[in-house]
Amino acid sequence: MKARPSLQELRKKPHWSYSSINTFLNICSLQWAFRYVYRHEPAFTPIALVFGSAFHSTLEYALRLRMDGRTVLPATAANLFNDMFSQLIRAEEREIRYPEGADIIALHRTGRRMVVAYLGENGDDEEVLDVSVPFRVFLGEGEEALEKPLVGEYDCIVQQGQQRLIVDWKTAARRWPKRKERLDLQPTCYLYAHTKNDPHSVGFRFDIVTKTKIPAVDRRLTIRHPDQFTRLIEQVRVMEKMIRAEHFLPNDQSWACKGCPYGMSCQAWHKERSRSLYNFALAA
Repeated sequence: MKARPSLQELRKKPHWSYSSINTFLNICSLQWAFRYVYRHEPAFTPIALVFGSAFHSTLEYALRLRMDGRTVLPATAANLFNDMFSQLIRAEEREIRYPEGADIIALHRTGRRMVVAYLGENGDDEEVLDVSVPFRVFLGEGEEALEKPLVGEYDCIVQQGQQRLIVDWKTAARRWPKRKERLDLQPTCYLYAHTKNDPHSVGFRFDIVTKTKIPAVDRRLTIRHPDQFTRLIEQVRVMEKMIRAEHFLPNDQSWACKGCPYGMSCQAWHKERSRSLYNFALAA
């Protein structure tokens, strides 16, 4: 049986991703351009990004064991989080930026509590079918399909009773607002990809764990309809036209401005702006 390609392999060729599309549409098109077109180096790495990577890697390990029928002790997984978090901090080449008042010891404790909370609640009523499942699909059909495919990875696929679910793990400072999952672009991208690759019906669930003193595990089920997939494809089609025309603007009221690693480049953008010459196919 041929081994499936890894996410790293799929990313080697030009592609779209949920993160890329979401950054352009919902966060800041200029931030997108600094990263994918102008190739500016980020000035720093937010500690939240490192924390999230360690949390994700810990759950991936624990759920793989559970998929193989092995018992996963939450306390053991919490120790793994500590190790992963420390390793990622040491390995990071850029300056790691901490928010005001952040305490690395407190972050370790928070991560441990979050892992214990999630694994302590998860698993009794569902079967883990797969973990870290990469995908690659074209946006559109036939001659109308866009040149660059959509690439990504499902965190986990579970069977809960008669329902199969794509599960995505999230960390959050607080509980999500009501109905946020209905508007989020990620389920649209991931459920579209699944419909292209697998005829079986599937739902989508966000598993959000809060970074509060007593972590809360919030599970949000959501669905998408074919018309939303058509809308996604058209959004990306228009995005490509905007990118070719170099229509990038700062979103000065974005929630992401405060922690943006391209802040200095953004401040100088209107003074130094010049049209760039780049190969659009390489702007992945």
